[in-house]
Amino acid sequence: MSDRAKFGIFIVMWFKDEKNEFFKKPKYDKSEFISCLENESEIINKNKEFFIKPVPTMILDCS
Repeated sequence: MSDRAKFGIFIVMWFKDEKNEFFKKPKYDKSEFISCLENESEIINKNKEFFIKPVPTMILDCS
């Protein structure tokens, strides 16, 4: 039986390399991606579905 979680941690793994040799997507760079995450979390927070607080240090650079 699963319980509804009251909190959680979501870690983003960033694989795109700086020179776009191995991974060409997403189209934007890491700083643009962080801005996108912040904007999306604001939209979700306004709808009061969840409370999401983006923490840029939670993006693991795996490039």
